[in-house]
Amino acid sequence: MSDSFDLQHVNVKFFVKDAGAINLEDAINVFHAWIQEQKLDDLLIDVADYRHVPSGPGVILVGHNAQYSFDNAESNLGILYNRKTPVEAKGAANVQKAIERALEICRHLVADDAFRGKLEFVTDRLQIMINDRLIGVNDQASFERLLPDLTAALVSVFGEQDYSFERASDSRKRLTVSVDAPQGIAI
Repeated sequence: MSDSFDLQHVNVKFFVKDAGAINLEDAINVFHAWIQEQKLDDLLIDVADYRHVPSGPGVILVGHNAQYSFDNAESNLGILYNRKTPVEAKGAANVQKAIERALEICRHLVADDAFRGKLEFVTDRLQIMINDRLIGVNDQASFERLLPDLTAALVSVFGEQDYSFERASDSRKRLTVSVDAPQGIAI
């Protein structure tokens, strides 16, 4: 067994600073415009509206390779990048690509007229999930195995700092790691 995960389904979530300032109806309109423009380096297909689900998936932009959403899981609104198709990168490189892709979505949204001046992100915290329960069992051993790749990816994107990590302890959930970056991250 390798020291590094063959990570293929990495999710990254950046949290919205003031969820009350965001109208998710705007997200629907923005995402539809992105489909028309094919704004991202992905075949953008559809928009799914789950605003009616309490603490649910919110508004999803469905792409061929990934889903991009204003996710409200556990009543924490944020931008969630969810990679669906395999990539050639492994380990830290794949986590790094997922973080960079999530950042790209955040930056596009902040620059969009619908959200300009309203959408801000928490800059000292993010969440990384492994959306593959076979590879990333939510236990302490998997968490410890993931940490070197996770740390290397964070350092590559945000630089050296004293990151702290907390694994979601509910074994019924996906392997989810909350990352605190006390020096902040640039979104």
